[in-house]
Amino acid sequence: MADINSPKEYLQEALEAVDSLNADRAKMEELGADRARKDRELAALSGNIEQEKRKTVESRRSDLEKEFSKKLKAADSQLEKIGERRAKAREAGVKTRVETQTAGFKGEIANLKAQLYAYCKENRLPAICRGRLFYKLFSPKHASDWLLMIIIAAIMVGALWASVEFAERRVYFIAVLAVDVLIIVIYAVIFANTAGKHHNELKVCRQIVDAIINDEKGVRTVTKNIRRDKDDSQYDLGSFDEEINAKKQEIAGLEAQKTSALYQFDNVTSQQLAAEIDSTYAARLTEAREASEAAKNAYNDIAGRVHAMENAISINYVQYIGSDNLNHDSILRMIELLESGEAVSVSDAAAKLKGGC
Repeated sequence: MADINSPKEYLQEALEAVDSLNADRAKMEELGADRARKDRELAALSGNIEQEKRKTVESRRSDLEKEFSKKLKAADSQLEKIGERRAKAREAGVKTRVETQTAGFKGEIANLKAQLYAYCKENRLPAICRGRLFYKLFSPKHASDWLLMIIIAAIMVGALWASVEFAERRVYFIAVLAVDVLIIVIYAVIFANTAGKHHNELKVCRQIVDAIINDEKGVRTVTKNIRRDKDDSQYDLGSFDEEINAKKQEIAGLEAQKTSALYQFDNVTSQQLAAEIDSTYAARLTEAREASEAAKNAYNDIAGRVHAMENAISINYVQYIGSDNLNHDSILRMIELLESGEAVSVSDAAAKLKGGC
């Protein structure tokens, strides 16, 4: 390094050092940008590889699940159809059993209806006497018969009361009253021509009707008990049960295969797929890493040189030239002051430069 006592040589050397530092700083900025670009390219490539691996694994796993789900759905559908066929076969068996066990009641009901028809015809009773509603209205016996009579009477009285309370015109009351009276008259006429004339005969008819009602209750009771019976052994459904059990075992097998296949995929196949993708991009990834590392090394080298040069300039020149003058233009001006004789030393040149020369 030039001696401070040789000011021109000293400043010339300082100028070269500053210019060299500025050149290295520019180069460092350029290499820094290149390093950042290479890092971004490496990060982008690595990200794309990881994304492709993730998407590939997810897609293949989804395909595997869909394949098993398709098989399981088909098996479930088949199981449902077997269950429907079994239910139909059971219903047919129940129906046959009901028909068999209620045949006696139904035969007796048919005979009783024939007896009722014949008895009414023989005793010249009106056709209305063959219907059970007639006996509810004109020969009430059971609680349900009396309840029907009470309901009808309540409706008639209620309608009459409503016509008095809510109708604005009296004509509504008269109309309702007329309907009620007409009903009573019709009832009285029918009663007089049936129960009034044929009291004893209607007792016999009532007994036949009651017997029909009892037999119909028997039919309903037998039917209800059969339908509530959970024992299917008498319906010959063994073949359906075998099909159902076989299909359930098939479904259980598919579930086990699915679990095993997914376990194999998650623990082996997914790694193999990832390794294949890594192999595909290995050369590009190595190249990108090497480029990134080279850019990093180049940047670190120039950065180290800049740092060392900044330290050297600070040690060798700042104390004489001043930090504000450590630039190309200021040092060049100081050299010009020395060459023109306006300054005789570095300190003198620095002072004059500060003074505006």
